[in-house]
Amino acid sequence: MRYVIEEDTFINGWASTWTDELGYPLSYGAENEAKDALTQYTQDAIEAALNEDIAADIAEAYRIRGIE
Repeated sequence: MRYVIEEDTFINGWASTWTDELGYPLSYGAENEAKDALTQYTQDAIEAALNEDIAADIAEAYRIRGIE
């Protein structure tokens, strides 16, 4: 099983919007890998918000879902 990080979008509901540098959808081989990626993203967003670069994202706006 692979795992994706989904974002709660206003128009489309939950959607996998994360892509790699080539634009391909990201998936992870283990749930803990996806959790680590989401934790790092959240920490980066908070740091950026503290530096006034961008607004912090709300953690409830993301979830990890298993896919086949």
